[in-house]
Amino acid sequence: KMKITIGLLKNWDACLEGIAWANAHYPNGVEYDVAAAALIADGKNNWSNWLARFVAKRTTDEVVLARLAGDENWDIRRTVARRTTDESLLAKLAEDEDWPVRLAVAERTTDEALLSRLAGDEDDDVRRAVAERQ
Repeated sequence: KMKITIGLLKNWDACLEGIAWANAHYPNGVEYDVAAAALIADGKNNWSNWLARFVAKRTTDEVVLARLAGDENWDIRRTVARRTTDESLLAKLAEDEDWPVRLAVAERTTDEALLSRLAGDEDDDVRRAVAERQ
């Protein structure tokens, strides 16, 4: 699990208002999932999205990455595809509607069957990435 602390938010250059919110609600830190849910419940969806982007770029926690793989933002899903080592998660992301996510899968996976499937992708960049790896 990824713990979000005040120090971590400062290191990530979070806005002062966001740091103050976190300090008021979770001065000793909090797990990412709890923080994200609390931000959304508090109407701070933009802050939750910001946090998701930063967490996706920095965590190697496969449980957190699996949760972020369902995010509505394709950039977050692409980041997950670039970070995960879980081939079953990559297979799920290979079905994504957004080609940048599938491209990230094509560049990351080591699964030959998945690469073969992506070789027939509708997007030229995805097919080119597969061809370069085979």
